[in-house]
Amino acid sequence: MYTPIAFMATGYHGNFIDKFTFWDDSQRTDPTGTSQDPSAANFVSSASAQQRGLVAVNDQGNFVLSSDSTSRLDGNARRPSVRIQSTDSIHHGLLILDAAHLPYGNTSWPSFWLSGADGNWPYSGEIDIYEGVNFNTRNTMSYHTSDGCSYDTSVKQTGNLAPVGTNCNALANNDEACGNLDPSTTSFGSGANSNGGSYYAMEWTSDHIKMWHFNRAYAPSDIASGEPNPADWPTPVTYLASTNCDIDSHFLDQVIIFAVEICGTWAGAVFPGGPYDCIQYAQQNPEAFGSAYFEVRSLSYYQ
Repeated sequence: MYTPIAFMATGYHGNFIDKFTFWDDSQRTDPTGTSQDPSAANFVSSASAQQRGLVAVNDQGNFVLSSDSTSRLDGNARRPSVRIQSTDSIHHGLLILDAAHLPYGNTSWPSFWLSGADGNWPYSGEIDIYEGVNFNTRNTMSYHTSDGCSYDTSVKQTGNLAPVGTNCNALANNDEACGNLDPSTTSFGSGANSNGGSYYAMEWTSDHIKMWHFNRAYAPSDIASGEPNPADWPTPVTYLASTNCDIDSHFLDQVIIFAVEICGTWAGAVFPGGPYDCIQYAQQNPEAFGSAYFEVRSLSYYQ
């Protein structure tokens, strides 16, 4: 049985912002864009994000994180957006995101994920819980490590390995890493927002890292009650077992990240016409970002 940890147990609600730092592109370079596949996002500071209304607590008490959806841009201007990282780290346990709305939209690359607190990527590990681009309907859950970690394909899971892969070494496969594509077409984007939103859960032990997605209407009742017990849940979407991966040596303390990237090395690379057409579209079509926002009801951590 898991016990709530005070660091996040009450949900982040009104003090959510205080528990995160903001990635500020004026201070450091966005790593999810390259010269070949540039980012069209300008990750702004906490003060700028709040002034622009890109982060806020709404009337329901939920935390909202978004991209700018009003400005028409040109030249080299990039669309203001937000990437935040938790000030505290986690190690082992159960993490559950309760989201009333998940981001999606043309040129968008939203993500909710974990990365090594020491910044030594990928040697300290990365765990991607919600990730996709554009109008995808199926969520990608993945793991990024250094050499020596791979999937045991005999484990029981619902996700499809084929589009992602079994070798978790991000240094050997152009950062494709390993993981699963959720078979559910309501696990990413608009479908994930149907029926009141979704839960995303990650259980991390020395033996495994498992992840689940539940549309709210079909979630185990113990999540809403605050007494989650993954042992009673259905088969996970993805299951990285310790059989072919020493979990504790490949996944060190992790920080929690929310981001709405635009174009970059995924959304830009697959955009019709190529990455620079992606940037131009993102600049000229602010209405495309009307659904590119997280609305977080709570983020809970248990050990």
